[in-house]
Amino acid sequence: MFLLKQIFLSFFNSLSL
Repeated sequence: MFLLKQIFLSFFNSLSL
């Protein structure tokens, strides 16, 4: 699922911040 991947990446980015 592409959408799932997008959400996961966004979540990971948030954690990085």
